[in-house]
Amino acid sequence: MRCVLPFALAASLAIVGCQKPTEPAASAEAAAAGDTTEPTETAAQREERLRAQIDEAAELLARGTEADDRRALDLLAESTAALPDEAIGWYNLGIAQQRAGELAEAEAAFKRAADLDPELMAAQVNLAGVYVELGDLTRAMDIYRAGLERDREAMDLWVGSIALMRRSGRLDEAIAQAKEALKVNANSLDIYNNLGLVYLDRGELEMSQFIFQKAMNTISGGDSSALLHSNLGVVWLRQGKEVDARFEFERALELDPEQVEAMVFLSDYYLDNRNYQDTVDLLERAAALDPENPAIHLNLGIAYRGTERYDEARRAFERVLELRPDDPDPWLNLGILYGDYVKAYDEAIDAYNKYKAQGGDERALVDGYIEQTLKEQERVKKLEERKKRIEEERKKREEQKKLLEQQAAEAARAEAARAEQEAMRKAEEEVEAAARAAEEAAEEAEGSDEAPAGDGEPPGGEASPPAGDGGGEAADDENPWGG
Repeated sequence: MRCVLPFALAASLAIVGCQKPTEPAASAEAAAAGDTTEPTETAAQREERLRAQIDEAAELLARGTEADDRRALDLLAESTAALPDEAIGWYNLGIAQQRAGELAEAEAAFKRAADLDPELMAAQVNLAGVYVELGDLTRAMDIYRAGLERDREAMDLWVGSIALMRRSGRLDEAIAQAKEALKVNANSLDIYNNLGLVYLDRGELEMSQFIFQKAMNTISGGDSSALLHSNLGVVWLRQGKEVDARFEFERALELDPEQVEAMVFLSDYYLDNRNYQDTVDLLERAAALDPENPAIHLNLGIAYRGTERYDEARRAFERVLELRPDDPDPWLNLGILYGDYVKAYDEAIDAYNKYKAQGGDERALVDGYIEQTLKEQERVKKLEERKKRIEEERKKREEQKKLLEQQAAEAARAEAARAEQEAMRKAEEEVEAAARAAEEAAEEAEGSDEAPAGDGEPPGGEASPPAGDGGGEAADDENPWGG
Protein backbone atom coordinates (compact mmCIF):
# COMPACT_ATOMS: atom_id res chain seq x y z
CA MET A 1 0.00 0.00 0.00
CA ARG A 2 1.58 3.24 -1.08
CA CYS A 3 0.34 6.72 -0.21
CA VAL A 4 1.90 9.45 -2.36
CA LEU A 5 1.74 12.97 -0.97
CA PRO A 6 0.26 15.60 -3.30
CA PHE A 7 3.27 16.99 -5.11
CA ALA A 8 1.49 20.27 -5.84
CA LEU A 9 0.94 21.17 -2.20
CA ALA A 10 4.40 19.98 -1.28
CA ALA A 11 5.88 22.66 -3.55
CA SER A 12 3.33 25.35 -2.90
CA LEU A 13 4.71 27.04 0.17
CA ALA A 14 7.90 28.49 -1.31
CA ILE A 15 6.47 31.94 -0.75
CA VAL A 16 8.24 34.98 -2.11
CA GLY A 17 8.15 37.90 0.29
CA CYS A 18 6.43 41.04 -0.89
CA GLN A 19 8.48 44.16 -1.59
CA LYS A 20 7.84 46.72 1.14
CA PRO A 21 7.68 50.38 0.00
CA THR A 22 9.66 53.00 1.88
CA GLU A 23 7.57 54.61 4.60
CA PRO A 24 7.17 58.38 4.01
CA ALA A 25 8.58 60.69 6.69
CA ALA A 26 6.20 62.63 8.91
CA SER A 27 5.65 66.23 7.85
CA ALA A 28 7.74 68.90 9.58
CA GLU A 29 4.62 70.87 10.36
CA ALA A 30 3.01 67.99 12.21
CA ALA A 31 6.21 67.33 14.13
CA ALA A 32 6.65 70.96 15.06
CA ALA A 33 3.06 71.21 16.24
CA GLY A 34 3.48 68.12 18.40
CA ASP A 35 0.34 66.54 16.90
CA THR A 36 -0.52 63.50 19.03
CA THR A 37 -3.75 62.51 17.28
CA GLU A 38 -3.86 59.09 15.56
CA PRO A 39 -2.80 59.77 11.97
CA THR A 40 -5.01 58.59 9.12
CA GLU A 41 -3.52 55.55 7.31
CA THR A 42 -1.87 56.68 4.11
CA ALA A 43 -2.14 54.71 0.88
CA ALA A 44 1.48 53.60 1.24
CA GLN A 45 0.91 52.48 4.83
CA ARG A 46 -2.22 50.59 3.83
CA GLU A 47 -0.35 48.83 1.02
CA GLU A 48 2.44 47.92 3.41
CA ARG A 49 -0.06 46.53 5.91
CA LEU A 50 -1.77 44.43 3.24
CA ARG A 51 1.55 43.08 1.97
CA ALA A 52 2.44 42.20 5.53
CA GLN A 53 -0.86 40.31 5.71
CA ILE A 54 0.17 38.29 2.66
CA ASP A 55 3.43 37.35 4.39
CA GLU A 56 1.59 36.54 7.62
CA ALA A 57 -0.84 34.33 5.69
CA ALA A 58 2.10 32.48 4.12
CA GLU A 59 3.46 31.74 7.60
CA LEU A 60 0.03 30.52 8.71
CA LEU A 61 -0.24 28.24 5.69
CA ALA A 62 3.21 26.84 6.45
CA ARG A 63 1.96 25.70 9.87
CA GLY A 64 -0.75 23.66 8.21
CA THR A 65 -3.42 23.57 10.92
CA GLU A 66 -7.09 24.06 10.06
CA ALA A 67 -7.37 27.13 12.26
CA ASP A 68 -4.28 28.70 10.66
CA ASP A 69 -5.59 27.89 7.18
CA ARG A 70 -8.92 29.60 7.94
CA ARG A 71 -7.15 32.67 9.32
CA ALA A 72 -4.89 32.79 6.24
CA LEU A 73 -7.94 32.56 3.98
CA ASP A 74 -9.52 35.59 5.67
CA LEU A 75 -6.30 37.65 5.46
CA LEU A 76 -5.73 36.79 1.81
CA ALA A 77 -9.31 37.51 0.81
CA GLU A 78 -8.90 41.06 2.15
CA SER A 79 -5.40 41.49 0.68
CA THR A 80 -6.23 40.34 -2.84
CA ALA A 81 -9.38 42.46 -2.91
CA ALA A 82 -7.30 45.53 -2.03
CA LEU A 83 -4.21 44.53 -4.06
CA PRO A 84 -5.71 42.81 -7.13
CA ASP A 85 -2.43 42.86 -9.07
CA GLU A 86 -0.34 41.05 -6.42
CA ALA A 87 0.38 37.61 -7.92
CA ILE A 88 1.77 36.15 -4.70
CA GLY A 89 -1.41 37.08 -2.87
CA TRP A 90 -3.59 35.26 -5.41
CA TYR A 91 -1.23 32.29 -5.40
CA ASN A 92 -1.42 31.92 -1.61
CA LEU A 93 -5.17 32.47 -1.71
CA GLY A 94 -5.43 29.58 -4.15
CA ILE A 95 -3.52 27.33 -1.73
CA ALA A 96 -5.83 28.27 1.16
CA GLN A 97 -8.92 27.69 -0.98
CA GLN A 98 -7.60 24.37 -2.28
CA ARG A 99 -7.05 23.17 1.27
CA ALA A 100 -10.55 24.28 2.21
CA GLY A 101 -11.96 22.21 -0.65
CA GLU A 102 -13.04 25.32 -2.58
CA LEU A 103 -11.62 23.99 -5.84
CA ALA A 104 -13.46 26.30 -8.25
CA GLU A 105 -12.26 29.34 -6.29
CA ALA A 106 -8.73 27.90 -6.09
CA GLU A 107 -8.72 27.38 -9.85
CA ALA A 108 -9.63 31.02 -10.43
CA ALA A 109 -6.99 32.24 -7.93
CA PHE A 110 -4.18 30.19 -9.50
CA LYS A 111 -5.19 31.36 -12.98
CA ARG A 112 -5.10 34.96 -11.80
CA ALA A 113 -1.65 34.45 -10.25
CA ALA A 114 -0.34 32.82 -13.45
CA ASP A 115 -1.74 35.62 -15.59
CA LEU A 116 -0.14 38.28 -13.40
CA ASP A 117 3.22 36.50 -13.25
CA PRO A 118 3.83 33.92 -16.02
CA GLU A 119 7.18 33.12 -14.40
CA LEU A 120 5.47 31.90 -11.23
CA MET A 121 5.61 28.22 -12.18
CA ALA A 122 4.27 27.14 -8.79
CA ALA A 123 0.93 28.64 -9.79
CA GLN A 124 0.90 26.42 -12.88
CA VAL A 125 1.80 23.37 -10.80
CA ASN A 126 -0.97 24.00 -8.30
CA LEU A 127 -3.50 24.80 -11.02
CA ALA A 128 -2.76 21.40 -12.54
CA GLY A 129 -3.14 19.90 -9.06
CA VAL A 130 -6.64 21.38 -8.81
CA TYR A 131 -7.58 19.77 -12.13
CA VAL A 132 -6.23 16.44 -10.84
CA GLU A 133 -8.46 16.73 -7.77
CA LEU A 134 -11.39 17.54 -10.06
CA GLY A 135 -10.62 14.44 -12.10
CA ASP A 136 -9.82 16.44 -15.23
CA LEU A 137 -6.47 14.80 -16.03
CA THR A 138 -6.42 16.05 -19.60
CA ARG A 139 -6.52 19.72 -18.58
CA ALA A 140 -3.92 19.02 -15.90
CA MET A 141 -1.54 17.55 -18.50
CA ASP A 142 -2.21 20.51 -20.80
CA ILE A 143 -1.11 22.84 -18.00
CA TYR A 144 2.15 20.90 -17.51
CA ARG A 145 2.96 20.86 -21.22
CA ALA A 146 2.17 24.53 -21.70
CA GLY A 147 4.31 25.43 -18.70
CA LEU A 148 7.24 23.35 -19.97
CA GLU A 149 7.05 25.07 -23.33
CA ARG A 150 7.63 28.37 -21.53
CA ASP A 151 10.22 27.08 -19.06
CA ARG A 152 11.87 23.71 -19.64
CA GLU A 153 13.90 24.09 -16.47
CA ALA A 154 10.83 24.22 -14.22
CA MET A 155 11.42 20.83 -12.61
CA ASP A 156 8.15 20.93 -10.65
CA LEU A 157 6.32 20.79 -13.99
CA TRP A 158 8.38 17.79 -15.09
CA VAL A 159 7.68 16.07 -11.77
CA GLY A 160 3.98 16.83 -12.03
CA SER A 161 3.69 15.50 -15.57
CA ILE A 162 5.54 12.26 -14.66
CA ALA A 163 3.33 11.76 -11.60
CA LEU A 164 0.22 12.31 -13.72
CA MET A 165 1.40 9.76 -16.31
CA ARG A 166 1.96 7.28 -13.49
CA ARG A 167 -1.53 7.93 -12.18
CA SER A 168 -2.97 7.36 -15.65
CA GLY A 169 -1.06 4.08 -16.04
CA ARG A 170 1.04 5.48 -18.90
CA LEU A 171 4.25 4.08 -17.46
CA ASP A 172 6.30 3.94 -20.67
CA GLU A 173 5.53 7.62 -21.32
CA ALA A 174 6.42 8.41 -17.72
CA ILE A 175 9.86 6.79 -18.14
CA ALA A 176 10.47 8.69 -21.37
CA GLN A 177 9.39 11.95 -19.71
CA ALA A 178 11.73 11.34 -16.77
CA LYS A 179 14.66 10.70 -19.09
CA GLU A 180 13.92 13.95 -20.93
CA ALA A 181 13.82 15.79 -17.63
CA LEU A 182 17.20 14.37 -16.60
CA LYS A 183 18.66 15.77 -19.82
CA VAL A 184 17.63 19.19 -18.52
CA ASN A 185 18.79 18.58 -14.95
CA ALA A 186 20.72 15.40 -14.29
CA ASN A 187 20.88 16.15 -10.56
CA SER A 188 17.17 16.42 -9.81
CA LEU A 189 16.37 14.20 -6.86
CA ASP A 190 12.64 14.59 -7.52
CA ILE A 191 12.99 13.26 -11.06
CA TYR A 192 15.04 10.28 -9.86
CA ASN A 193 12.51 9.61 -7.12
CA ASN A 194 9.58 9.59 -9.56
CA LEU A 195 11.49 7.50 -12.10
CA GLY A 196 12.20 4.93 -9.41
CA LEU A 197 8.48 4.89 -8.54
CA VAL A 198 7.57 4.24 -12.19
CA TYR A 199 9.82 1.19 -12.25
CA LEU A 200 8.31 0.14 -8.94
CA ASP A 201 4.84 0.38 -10.52
CA ARG A 202 6.04 -1.83 -13.37
CA GLY A 203 7.31 -4.42 -10.91
CA GLU A 204 10.93 -3.91 -12.03
CA LEU A 205 12.27 -3.98 -8.50
CA GLU A 206 15.97 -4.23 -9.33
CA MET A 207 15.77 -1.25 -11.69
CA SER A 208 13.82 0.72 -9.11
CA GLN A 209 16.42 -0.16 -6.48
CA PHE A 210 19.20 0.95 -8.82
CA ILE A 211 17.56 4.34 -9.49
CA PHE A 212 16.98 5.10 -5.79
CA GLN A 213 20.48 4.04 -4.75
CA LYS A 214 22.11 5.96 -7.61
CA ALA A 215 20.34 9.13 -6.51
CA MET A 216 21.31 8.58 -2.88
CA ASN A 217 24.95 7.78 -3.64
CA THR A 218 25.80 10.16 -6.49
CA ILE A 219 23.67 13.29 -6.15
CA SER A 220 24.28 15.91 -3.50
CA GLY A 221 21.71 15.64 -0.73
CA GLY A 222 20.48 12.27 -1.96
CA ASP A 223 21.43 10.37 1.18
CA SER A 224 19.54 12.96 3.22
CA SER A 225 16.31 12.56 1.26
CA ALA A 226 13.61 11.01 3.43
CA LEU A 227 11.53 10.20 0.35
CA LEU A 228 14.33 8.26 -1.32
CA HIS A 229 14.98 6.22 1.81
CA SER A 230 11.26 5.59 2.24
CA ASN A 231 10.77 4.43 -1.36
CA LEU A 232 13.89 2.25 -1.25
CA GLY A 233 12.35 0.65 1.83
CA VAL A 234 9.28 -0.22 -0.28
CA VAL A 235 11.56 -1.98 -2.78
CA TRP A 236 13.18 -4.01 0.02
CA LEU A 237 9.76 -4.83 1.43
CA ARG A 238 8.55 -6.18 -1.92
CA GLN A 239 11.72 -8.19 -2.27
CA GLY A 240 11.03 -9.80 1.09
CA LYS A 241 13.96 -8.07 2.79
CA GLU A 242 12.02 -6.88 5.81
CA VAL A 243 15.00 -5.98 7.98
CA ASP A 244 16.45 -3.75 5.25
CA ALA A 245 13.02 -2.22 4.65
CA ARG A 246 12.57 -1.39 8.32
CA PHE A 247 16.02 0.23 8.41
CA GLU A 248 15.15 2.51 5.47
CA PHE A 249 11.78 3.51 6.91
CA GLU A 250 13.30 4.32 10.28
CA ARG A 251 16.12 6.22 8.56
CA ALA A 252 13.54 8.24 6.65
CA LEU A 253 11.80 9.16 9.91
CA GLU A 254 15.12 10.17 11.46
CA LEU A 255 15.63 12.57 8.56
CA ASP A 256 12.04 13.78 8.62
CA PRO A 257 9.97 12.82 11.70
CA GLU A 258 6.85 13.98 9.87
CA GLN A 259 7.45 11.89 6.74
CA VAL A 260 3.99 10.40 6.48
CA GLU A 261 4.85 7.98 3.65
CA ALA A 262 7.52 6.33 5.79
CA MET A 263 5.04 6.02 8.67
CA VAL A 264 2.51 4.28 6.44
CA PHE A 265 5.08 1.88 4.99
CA LEU A 266 6.58 1.14 8.40
CA SER A 267 3.07 0.42 9.65
CA ASP A 268 2.77 -2.19 6.88
CA TYR A 269 5.90 -3.86 8.26
CA TYR A 270 4.52 -3.75 11.81
CA LEU A 271 1.18 -5.18 10.71
CA ASP A 272 2.85 -8.03 8.83
CA ASN A 273 4.54 -8.91 12.12
CA ARG A 274 1.34 -8.41 14.17
CA ASN A 275 2.95 -5.57 16.08
CA TYR A 276 -0.35 -3.79 16.55
CA GLN A 277 0.51 -1.48 19.43
CA ASP A 278 3.51 0.09 17.67
CA THR A 279 1.32 0.48 14.59
CA VAL A 280 -1.28 2.38 16.63
CA ASP A 281 1.35 4.69 18.13
CA LEU A 282 2.89 5.37 14.71
CA LEU A 283 -0.32 5.95 12.78
CA GLU A 284 -2.00 8.12 15.39
CA ARG A 285 0.93 10.50 14.80
CA ALA A 286 0.50 10.15 11.05
CA ALA A 287 -3.25 10.82 11.24
CA ALA A 288 -2.60 14.02 13.17
CA LEU A 289 -0.25 15.16 10.39
CA ASP A 290 -2.40 14.02 7.47
CA PRO A 291 -5.99 13.52 8.63
CA GLU A 292 -7.33 13.23 5.07
CA ASN A 293 -5.10 10.26 4.14
CA PRO A 294 -7.30 7.14 3.74
CA ALA A 295 -4.33 4.73 3.82
CA ILE A 296 -3.50 5.90 7.34
CA HIS A 297 -7.03 5.30 8.61
CA LEU A 298 -7.24 1.89 6.92
CA ASN A 299 -4.07 0.62 8.59
CA LEU A 300 -5.03 2.29 11.85
CA GLY A 301 -8.34 0.45 11.80
CA ILE A 302 -6.53 -2.87 11.38
CA ALA A 303 -4.21 -1.98 14.27
CA TYR A 304 -7.13 -0.97 16.52
CA ARG A 305 -8.77 -4.29 15.70
CA GLY A 306 -5.58 -6.11 16.68
CA THR A 307 -5.53 -4.32 20.04
CA GLU A 308 -9.23 -5.14 20.66
CA ARG A 309 -10.29 -1.50 20.33
CA TYR A 310 -13.22 -2.50 18.15
CA ASP A 311 -15.26 0.71 18.25
CA GLU A 312 -12.24 2.74 17.19
CA ALA A 313 -11.50 0.21 14.44
CA ARG A 314 -15.03 0.57 13.09
CA ARG A 315 -14.78 4.37 13.12
CA ALA A 316 -11.42 4.24 11.30
CA PHE A 317 -12.83 2.05 8.51
CA GLU A 318 -15.90 4.29 8.24
CA ARG A 319 -13.56 7.29 7.96
CA VAL A 320 -11.90 5.63 4.95
CA LEU A 321 -15.33 5.27 3.36
CA GLU A 322 -15.96 8.98 3.91
CA LEU A 323 -12.65 9.89 2.27
CA ARG A 324 -12.83 7.29 -0.51
CA PRO A 325 -16.45 6.11 -0.97
CA ASP A 326 -15.63 3.90 -3.96
CA ASP A 327 -12.88 1.95 -2.19
CA PRO A 328 -14.07 -1.61 -1.43
CA ASP A 329 -11.26 -2.44 1.02
CA PRO A 330 -12.90 -0.81 4.08
CA TRP A 331 -15.95 -3.05 3.54
CA LEU A 332 -13.74 -6.13 3.57
CA ASN A 333 -12.12 -5.02 6.81
CA LEU A 334 -15.48 -4.17 8.35
CA GLY A 335 -16.72 -7.63 7.39
CA ILE A 336 -13.76 -9.24 9.16
CA LEU A 337 -14.25 -6.99 12.19
CA TYR A 338 -17.97 -7.79 12.48
CA GLY A 339 -17.69 -11.50 11.67
CA ASP A 340 -14.50 -12.61 13.43
CA TYR A 341 -14.32 -10.23 16.36
CA VAL A 342 -17.62 -8.57 17.22
CA LYS A 343 -19.70 -11.63 16.21
CA ALA A 344 -22.26 -9.43 14.46
CA TYR A 345 -22.85 -11.88 11.64
CA ASP A 346 -25.62 -10.08 9.73
CA GLU A 347 -23.51 -6.91 9.62
CA ALA A 348 -20.50 -8.95 8.49
CA ILE A 349 -22.38 -10.52 5.58
CA ASP A 350 -23.75 -7.12 4.56
CA ALA A 351 -20.22 -5.66 4.55
CA TYR A 352 -18.87 -8.56 2.48
CA ASN A 353 -21.63 -8.13 -0.07
CA LYS A 354 -20.89 -4.41 -0.35
CA TYR A 355 -17.23 -5.25 -0.94
CA LYS A 356 -18.26 -7.52 -3.82
CA ALA A 357 -20.73 -4.98 -5.21
CA GLN A 358 -17.95 -2.36 -5.38
CA GLY A 359 -15.73 -4.67 -7.40
CA GLY A 360 -13.28 -5.84 -4.77
CA ASP A 361 -10.46 -7.98 -6.18
CA GLU A 362 -10.88 -10.80 -3.65
CA ARG A 363 -14.48 -11.72 -4.47
CA ALA A 364 -13.80 -15.48 -4.53
CA LEU A 365 -12.08 -15.25 -1.16
CA VAL A 366 -14.96 -13.19 0.22
CA ASP A 367 -17.46 -15.80 -1.00
CA GLY A 368 -15.59 -18.23 1.23
CA TYR A 369 -15.76 -15.73 4.11
CA ILE A 370 -19.51 -15.41 3.64
CA GLU A 371 -19.94 -19.19 3.64
CA GLN A 372 -17.83 -19.52 6.77
CA THR A 373 -19.75 -16.68 8.42
CA LEU A 374 -23.10 -18.35 7.66
CA LYS A 375 -21.83 -21.64 9.08
CA GLU A 376 -20.48 -19.92 12.16
CA GLN A 377 -23.73 -18.02 12.55
CA GLU A 378 -25.69 -21.30 12.41
CA ARG A 379 -23.26 -22.99 14.80
CA VAL A 380 -23.52 -20.09 17.25
CA LYS A 381 -27.29 -20.10 16.87
CA LYS A 382 -27.47 -23.79 17.78
CA LEU A 383 -25.03 -23.25 20.60
CA GLU A 384 -27.11 -20.38 21.92
CA GLU A 385 -30.27 -22.49 21.66
CA ARG A 386 -28.53 -25.30 23.55
CA LYS A 387 -27.32 -22.84 26.16
CA LYS A 388 -30.83 -21.51 26.41
CA ARG A 389 -32.25 -25.01 26.94
CA ILE A 390 -29.60 -25.80 29.52
CA GLU A 391 -30.31 -22.53 31.27
CA GLU A 392 -34.05 -23.17 31.21
CA GLU A 393 -33.50 -26.68 32.62
CA ARG A 394 -31.20 -25.27 35.27
CA LYS A 395 -33.79 -22.69 36.23
CA LYS A 396 -36.44 -25.39 36.30
CA ARG A 397 -34.30 -27.54 38.58
CA GLU A 398 -33.61 -24.56 40.79
CA GLU A 399 -37.32 -23.80 40.95
CA GLN A 400 -38.09 -27.44 41.81
CA LYS A 401 -35.36 -27.45 44.40
CA LYS A 402 -36.67 -24.21 45.81
CA LEU A 403 -40.20 -25.65 45.88
CA LEU A 404 -39.00 -28.79 47.67
CA GLU A 405 -37.05 -26.66 50.12
CA GLN A 406 -40.14 -24.57 50.72
CA GLN A 407 -42.25 -27.70 51.23
CA ALA A 408 -39.64 -29.17 53.58
CA ALA A 409 -39.48 -25.90 55.47
CA GLU A 410 -43.28 -25.82 55.77
CA ALA A 411 -43.31 -29.47 56.93
CA ALA A 412 -40.60 -28.70 59.46
CA ARG A 413 -42.54 -25.71 60.70
CA ALA A 414 -45.71 -27.86 60.94
CA GLU A 415 -43.84 -30.58 62.82
CA ALA A 416 -42.34 -28.04 65.12
CA ALA A 417 -45.79 -26.58 65.78
CA ARG A 418 -47.22 -30.07 66.43
CA ALA A 419 -44.35 -30.90 68.76
CA GLU A 420 -44.85 -27.60 70.52
CA GLN A 421 -48.56 -28.29 70.92
CA GLU A 422 -47.85 -31.82 72.20
CA ALA A 423 -45.34 -30.46 74.68
CA MET A 424 -47.86 -27.89 75.81
CA ARG A 425 -50.53 -30.60 76.18
CA LYS A 426 -48.22 -32.76 78.22
CA ALA A 427 -47.24 -29.80 80.31
CA GLU A 428 -50.89 -29.00 80.90
CA GLU A 429 -51.60 -32.64 81.86
CA GLU A 430 -48.68 -32.63 84.25
CA VAL A 431 -49.93 -29.42 85.75
CA GLU A 432 -53.41 -30.90 86.08
CA ALA A 433 -52.05 -34.15 87.59
CA ALA A 434 -49.98 -32.17 90.03
CA ALA A 435 -53.02 -30.14 90.90
CA ARG A 436 -55.12 -33.25 91.51
CA ALA A 437 -52.39 -34.81 93.62
CA ALA A 438 -52.19 -31.64 95.63
CA GLU A 439 -55.95 -31.64 96.10
CA GLU A 440 -55.96 -35.27 97.21
CA ALA A 441 -53.12 -34.64 99.61
CA ALA A 442 -54.95 -31.67 100.96
CA GLU A 443 -58.14 -33.70 101.41
CA GLU A 444 -56.27 -36.46 103.25
CA ALA A 445 -54.61 -33.91 105.46
CA GLU A 446 -57.93 -32.31 106.16
CA GLY A 447 -59.47 -35.72 107.08
CA SER A 448 -56.72 -36.50 109.58
CA ASP A 449 -57.17 -33.21 111.31
CA GLU A 450 -60.93 -33.91 111.91
CA ALA A 451 -60.55 -37.40 113.88
CA PRO A 452 -61.62 -37.19 117.92
CA ALA A 453 -59.11 -37.81 120.79
CA GLY A 454 -60.39 -40.75 123.21
CA ASP A 455 -58.70 -41.57 126.74
CA GLY A 456 -55.81 -43.08 125.14
CA GLU A 457 -57.92 -45.70 123.36
CA PRO A 458 -57.31 -46.39 119.73
CA PRO A 459 -59.95 -45.44 117.39
CA GLY A 460 -62.72 -47.84 116.71
CA GLY A 461 -64.39 -47.88 120.21
CA GLU A 462 -62.97 -51.16 121.55
CA ALA A 463 -59.99 -51.55 123.92
CA SER A 464 -57.07 -53.57 122.80
CA PRO A 465 -56.37 -56.68 124.70
CA PRO A 466 -53.57 -56.26 127.21
CA ALA A 467 -50.26 -57.78 126.58
CA GLY A 468 -49.37 -60.83 128.55
CA ASP A 469 -50.06 -64.49 128.77
CA GLY A 470 -53.66 -64.14 127.84
CA GLY A 471 -54.85 -64.79 131.40
CA GLY A 472 -56.74 -61.66 131.68
CA GLU A 473 -54.60 -60.24 134.37
CA ALA A 474 -52.89 -56.99 134.16
CA ALA A 475 -49.23 -56.96 133.54
CA ASP A 476 -47.14 -55.80 136.34
CA ASP A 477 -45.27 -52.64 136.11
CA GLU A 478 -41.88 -54.26 136.28
CA ASN A 479 -39.37 -54.23 133.56
CA PRO A 480 -40.17 -57.24 131.40
CA TRP A 481 -36.44 -57.64 130.75
CA GLY A 482 -35.91 -58.46 134.34
CA GLY A 483 -34.25 -55.37 135.25
